[in-house]
Amino acid sequence: MTPGPLDKADLRLLTEIGFLGAGANLPRPVSQLFSALMELRPRRAFSYVGLATAHLNQSRADSALQVMQQGVRMLDNPLPDDALDASTFDPVQDPAMMHTFHGLCLLANQRTAEAQQVLQRVLQLPEYPPALRLARGLLGLRPEAHDTKESA
Repeated sequence: MTPGPLDKADLRLLTEIGFLGAGANLPRPVSQLFSALMELRPRRAFSYVGLATAHLNQSRADSALQVMQQGVRMLDNPLPDDALDASTFDPVQDPAMMHTFHGLCLLANQRTAEAQQVLQRVLQLPEYPPALRLARGLLGLRPEAHDTKESA
């Protein structure tokens, strides 16, 4: 009997295990895990962010950037037959995190002008606070400056 697709809780657990492995510098299993998650959910940001983080932890900024560029391409080119990915894709969270980490990886590769353009675009996306805070921090902006519209 073939097991069914992984549910959200399974994906979250595997992602957490992947991040633990990235922190413990276990490159091969982490790469295999996040690559498999990319296959399962090609437009979700978590697998690209996880693998890029693992590469950054290994001082492989060029590889991290390639991962995030792949993720950004997948955002714009969904696979037509991927119903599972479409059902779990978050149109606010996934683009915000994908583009924010893309900007971070551009910075890690000393491509500052490109990074600033990407991160400025994140500020124009629908608000996802974790990505917004990181993007603002990478741009050298104060986190509180964006919150003034709520107090108006």
